[in-house]
Amino acid sequence: MLVPVREERRTLGNPGEQVDTPANSAVSGRTRCLSLAAGGQLAWSEFGRRHGYPVLYFHSQGGSRLEGQLLHEAAVAAGFRLIAVDRPGIGLSSFRPLTGHSQFNTDLIALIDHLDLETVALLSWAGGGPFALAFAQQYPNRVSSVNMMSPFPVMPDSESALSRILLAGLRGAIYLRHSLLSRRVEHYMDRARERLCYSDRKQFDNPGVRRILRQDALEASRQGGRGVAFDSAMSFRKWDFDPAGVVAPVHLWQGGADTLSVPCSALRLHAVLSGAVLHTVARQGHLFFTTSADDIFRACRQALAQRD
Repeated sequence: MLVPVREERRTLGNPGEQVDTPANSAVSGRTRCLSLAAGGQLAWSEFGRRHGYPVLYFHSQGGSRLEGQLLHEAAVAAGFRLIAVDRPGIGLSSFRPLTGHSQFNTDLIALIDHLDLETVALLSWAGGGPFALAFAQQYPNRVSSVNMMSPFPVMPDSESALSRILLAGLRGAIYLRHSLLSRRVEHYMDRARERLCYSDRKQFDNPGVRRILRQDALEASRQGGRGVAFDSAMSFRKWDFDPAGVVAPVHLWQGGADTLSVPCSALRLHAVLSGAVLHTVARQGHLFFTTSADDIFRACRQALAQRD
């Protein structure tokens, strides 16, 4: 079942500006919800070219589908259709607690089948990476390539009783912080800026980028802090799949000055994924893709050419 929620036009430019593209060739922020067979709903927004090759986008930990706005203009220019999905409890997707990254695959395959898509490329940011890899590992024939931006692979080898207690404490702290986010969103944004490197702060101070990140934070907490807490804690859980089983081409993109997803994380993941290509973007940070997304979509295009 397809439930229309809202349709908006967004851009990275100054507030009030719109991308001047034909309505039948580009989409920006069109949101829909799919009723799932197991109950609840899955929400997604589309950006980029309406009839372009589909790219499934996995938002960062604690983010939402609205992150796709940051990639809209690059997706339009490259001719890709960006499908950004809310994970359970985030934005407009119904909450359910996940204990493994692969458990989200049933929702994703339902969406892909509903949209009648044979294959898709996968694109993730930070904590969305393990979810992308889990899907690529389980459905190799449906994935043309995987691009991971600023990956955040903690990849614990096991989960002890102590680690589960600590994880519960982390969820509690995140829950409290995001339950009050709507009242203190500007304070939250200022604190987030403090953790960024110099190049990221320059991007963050772009009015269009800051506006999108602010909207994204509020949308992630639309249902309160529970969904954000569980989603963020998934970044610290043991993976329930074998990344060595991913056969699609994988590209890792890491800002050399990133202070959030540090370069050593990408190096560790590069060692685990046989054949993966690591791209280090010099002097750029966590938000490098707001100016370097063209290279990422070029890698998607090259992977498609090699399949053909």
